[in-house]
Amino acid sequence: MNILFFLKPKKEVVYINSNATIRQALEKMERYRYTTVPILNDDGEYVGTLSEGDILWEIKNRNSFDLKTAESIKIGSIRRHRDNLPININADMNDLIIKATAENFVPVLDDRNKFIGIVTRTDIIKYFFERNNTGLFFLHNFDLPFLLCHVMTQMELKKFMTYLYGIPPSHKASNYPSVFIWKK
Repeated sequence: MNILFFLKPKKEVVYINSNATIRQALEKMERYRYTTVPILNDDGEYVGTLSEGDILWEIKNRNSFDLKTAESIKIGSIRRHRDNLPININADMNDLIIKATAENFVPVLDDRNKFIGIVTRTDIIKYFFERNNTGLFFLHNFDLPFLLCHVMTQMELKKFMTYLYGIPPSHKASNYPSVFIWKK
């Protein structure tokens, strides 16, 4: 499967320019009700991710903050605490799914490192859910020291659960795929 299948193109993505001000970013985030948006520079390159938390930390670290200040501080000058790591359009689906388990969206870059859109975790989950006749399963509360992110058949699930608990699960196994996204 190709990442392009899940791509939300740049023209449909809410993003902020690195030269925009805090006020402009807040207004855009409020209008679209997003808590995190991609930041692009004037050349269309992905710079990072702006979150509400980044803006709050910037406000906290200033001695005074008002509307005039919000109109003068450029987004590119704000210290960001964490950026969503981008993926190249030619990357494989495993890399995409692993990145999507950690973030709500994954920025996608073309071969010239230009931002071409995002893939949302919601779109990935919906895709597998719509193609799964038996339901979507989420593994959680396991005391395992690793990330499990794998598409497997219910027969594979039965083997995995048997390995974990020593007994198979009580549901009937089949060959329909199920999506497991679990993060400790």
